[in-house]
Amino acid sequence: MKFDISKQSKEYFQEIIYMHVFLHAIAKNPKKKIYAANRYAVVSAILCFILYILSRVLYIYSHHFVFGGLTWLFYWIFIAIIFIYFIFKFQLARGLSNSPGEELVIDKDGIHNIIKETYQFQLYWSTIRYIIIQKHSIIVLPKNLAVPHIYINGCYVEQLLKAIDKYGKSELVVDNRSLYK
Repeated sequence: MKFDISKQSKEYFQEIIYMHVFLHAIAKNPKKKIYAANRYAVVSAILCFILYILSRVLYIYSHHFVFGGLTWLFYWIFIAIIFIYFIFKFQLARGLSNSPGEELVIDKDGIHNIIKETYQFQLYWSTIRYIIIQKHSIIVLPKNLAVPHIYINGCYVEQLLKAIDKYGKSELVVDNRSLYK
């Protein structure tokens, strides 16, 4: 079965950025609920800024070198988190503007991903650990995490499930859509 998977959305890219960052945790617990990656950057930045202010106030009142060191530590962590947040935003904008023509081929051997007719790779059924369905995205996760994995927009879930059922590989599917209701 062959179908075009080039449709992209903001929510899809936010989920795949999160999944890419937390890939090992997802591999250990495929039933994990996925959030937008920028949410973690914002919460971390707020927490770090509060700790920076707290350590700055403690340093002003005590003049102890530990609080001075903590002040600088929290300051640089805050700057790093802001930098990471803008990287997320840049990746999101770049991903939405450069949506390549992608095709997915599912056959008796496995799942093939073809990008712009120039790059192609295949995951054989025996090498696939999970096919995880999230709210806005689907990831085909191989057993070896060093191997490329396939991200698919969640709007193609019915086509994907039909093709997977056709080849009797529904035991690989982890459907997490019920976590978002």
